[in-house]
Amino acid sequence: MGKFNIETISDQPLYPVAEAARYIRLNPNTLRYWLKVLELKTPHPKFLSFNNLIEAYVIKALQQEHNIRLNAVKQAIQYASKKLNIPRILLHRELKFTGGDLFIEFYGDLINLSRSGQLGIKGVLEQYLERIDWENNLPIRLYPYIMDIQKYIALDPKIRFGRPIIKSRGVETAIIRERIDAGEDEAFIAKDYDISIKEVSIALAYEMALETLKRKRAA
Repeated sequence: MGKFNIETISDQPLYPVAEAARYIRLNPNTLRYWLKVLELKTPHPKFLSFNNLIEAYVIKALQQEHNIRLNAVKQAIQYASKKLNIPRILLHRELKFTGGDLFIEFYGDLINLSRSGQLGIKGVLEQYLERIDWENNLPIRLYPYIMDIQKYIALDPKIRFGRPIIKSRGVETAIIRERIDAGEDEAFIAKDYDISIKEVSIALAYEMALETLKRKRAA
């Protein structure tokens, strides 16, 4: 398997740590701790790239249902790079196929997972990876809102500096909320952007969910 170039716009700093944490529903301090696994050039980064966001998102998937040690994740990443020639495996579409088995096998050796535990990790990982669009084996878009089954909302580093958007038209969800807060009607906003009223409602619900997380963390 050949190496690939990941030096793209997706590696540009876009997200303050606290903002990135909200997008993937994670405590900011937890995210800062996890960043040590990624061996970033800056030890204590103030901004994350889209690729960093994806890597943290995948780590969350691996830890979502199982108490997988962070050091085990780091060792598996290093193993993929050195033994399989897959640099930054958390960014590679191969993770969705053979990569998942790699991690399960590696974790099984490290923490003695049962068969049911292995299947559980694989199921959770696949569920999370379905929220990512890929191009040339690299992530290009993330659908961060798990309840949004139809993937109306996306994070795309090439659109609106990677902020949450309505995928169909590239309209920022934050702008939709601002217009509703200013008293504009949902139907008028939908017509103005040529999107559905359902998309307007989902954008508002998403922004409210982000605000709720922000308030909880500030409390």
